Amino acid sequence: MKPALFLSFVSLLGAPALLTAQQGRLVVPPEYTSTEAPGSTGFGWGQGTTQRRVQWIYDSSYFTNNGVDHPILVNRLRWRANGASTVATGTYSTATVSLASAAVDCLSPSTTFASNLGPDLTTVYSGTVTVAAGQGLTPNNWYVDLQLQTPFLYNPTLGADLVTEITIPTGSLTGSTPIHDAAFNSSATPPLNILGGRVQSSTATATTGTTLVGGLVVLEFGFDYPPGVANGQRYGNGCYDTAMSWYELFPNGGFDLSNAGVRMTSAGNTYLMGGPTGTWFTPVAAPLAMGDDTISPTQLLPFNFPYFGGTTSTVQVCSNGYLLLVPTTATTGQFNATSAALLNGPVRFAPAWTDWNPSAGGSIHFDVVPGNQSVVITWSNVPEFQQTTLNSFQVELDAFGNVEYRYQTVANVARQLLVGWTQGTPARDPGSRDLTTALPFLAQPDGLGLQLGLNGRPRIGQTCNLVTSSFPSGATLGATFLSFTSYPAGLPLGSLGLPGCSQYAGLDSTQVFFVTGSTASIPLTLPSQPSFAGLHVYGQSLAFAPGINLLGAVTSNGIDLTVDVQ
Repeated sequence: MKPALFLSFVSLLGAPALLTAQQGRLVVPPEYTSTEAPGSTGFGWGQGTTQRRVQWIYDSSYFTNNGVDHPILVNRLRWRANGASTVATGTYSTATVSLASAAVDCLSPSTTFASNLGPDLTTVYSGTVTVAAGQGLTPNNWYVDLQLQTPFLYNPTLGADLVTEITIPTGSLTGSTPIHDAAFNSSATPPLNILGGRVQSSTATATTGTTLVGGLVVLEFGFDYPPGVANGQRYGNGCYDTAMSWYELFPNGGFDLSNAGVRMTSAGNTYLMGGPTGTWFTPVAAPLAMGDDTISPTQLLPFNFPYFGGTTSTVQVCSNGYLLLVPTTATTGQFNATSAALLNGPVRFAPAWTDWNPSAGGSIHFDVVPGNQSVVITWSNVPEFQQTTLNSFQVELDAFGNVEYRYQTVANVARQLLVGWTQGTPARDPGSRDLTTALPFLAQPDGLGLQLGLNGRPRIGQTCNLVTSSFPSGATLGATFLSFTSYPAGLPLGSLGLPGCSQYAGLDSTQVFFVTGSTASIPLTLPSQPSFAGLHVYGQSLAFAPGINLLGAVTSNGIDLTVDVQ
C-alpha cells in the first residue's frame, strides 16, 4: 500500500479520549508516584555497613493494569528515600543489582533465593552505587538512580512476576549511613493490598533468607521498547510551553562561562534572563566555616528577598555551589549535580553546582554590600574535590528580587556542573540550555503548550487514538497532521506569524476538528498488513486561538509512531 493510501485510514470520529500513563516510566505502585508511602525499610540501600542480599517480587499486574501491555526493556531503576529524611550522602564501592522473571508467585516467595529466580536472571548493574542525601521532602527524592549496564527484557503479559535483587558485601560503604528506602506493606494502617513479597538476609552470599509477604520498596522502572513493539514517542515542544526553572548541565571539563555571567531580572512572576550588568565584588567578610559537602547555618539578609513562590529573610549556603532559600536542618549538601535533583528538590539558586571542596583550599564568603540593598556570596579559589584547579564565582541577591551569577576562572575537571535555578518541586523540565547562545529568554510560571499524545499503541490491524490537549483559551478549531516526513529539530514558524512555534511533521494528511472540550481525539486505524511492521509515521497538531499571536494559532509537539505487531 502506498503512503497516501495508508494515511487515508485516518478518520475523524470526534470521540473524546484520555491520555494513558506516561510511557517509558512507571512507579510501582502507581498510587505512590507523588504520594508518600506509609512505611520504610533498611533492607534496601539504608542498612549502612551491614552486608545483605534482598529480593523484592512485584506482581505483573502492576505493569499490565497501568498501560504496560507489551514487552519492555527495563533500563533504569530509581529508589525513593523515606519521607522527610535528610541524612547525608553515602557511597557503596561495590553492589550488584539483578532482575529476573519470577519462578514463583509474588505472594508465595521461597526462602531459597535461587528458587524465586527464572531462567532469564540477568545482572543488570555491578559497581559503585551513590546514595544521594535526603532532601527532607514528603514524598522524598529518588536517592538511588541507576542507569542499567545491561537492559532487561520483561514481558508482564506472560503472567510471570518480576524479581529485583540487590547484593551488597560487607564494608563497602563510605560516607554517612544512608537513610531508609520508602516502602509500603500490608501491616500499614489502614491495611494495604500489596501484591508482592520480600526475601532478605544479612549475609551477601546467603542462599536462604526470611520472607515478608506484602512488603515492597517504592521503585521506579524506566524502560524502552524492544523491536517488534508498537509505540509512540514525543519530540519537540508545543507552543507555548513555559518553565520557571532553567539550567545548563555542563559535562566534565565543559564549563564555558568563565569571565562571564548570567542575570535574572525580576519582573513580577517572570525572570528576564540576560547577561550580567554588575562587576566582580571583592569579598571583605570573614570566610564562612565550611568544609566538604557542608551547608551553612542560616545567613541573615538585611532585607526581605522576593522570589517566585515566596519571600525570605535568610539563605543557607552549600559549599557545593548553591543557595537554599527555605531553611533546612540538613548540614550536608548534595555533591552530585543533576537536573532531576534540581527539579525535584527545594527552592535553589545554583551559580555553579558540583563537588567543590573548601576544606582543601580557598574560602566562601557572605558579604552585605554597603547600603544594605544586596548581598554577595563568593566562592574564592575553591578546588574541585580531589582536584587542584582553583575556582572563583559568586552570586548577588538584591532587595528587588534580582539575582546575578558572576564567574572568574571556573573549570569542572572530573564531574558535571550545573548552573540554574528552580522554584522547587514539582518543576517542569525545560531541558538543558546553552547559556552562551540562549540568552536572552524568559523564565515564566510552568505551563503546557499544545500537546499531542497517544492513547493506545499503533499496532497492525488495530486502532489507536491521537489525542490533542492543553488548548489555549479561546481555541475553537484544530487540526492533526500525519506524514512520513519529520523535522526532529523543528522548523521555526515565526515568519508565518507563530513566534516560538515549530513544525515537527509534514502535512501529507490533515484532519480538522472542532474544540468542544479539554481534548480532541483522532482515531488511527492501522491496516492488517505485516509489511507495515517497523514503519514510522509522524504527527503534529495545530489549534486556532485568536489573539494568541499574529496568526492566531499554536502548534503542538511532534509524535513519532512506530507501527508494529505487538
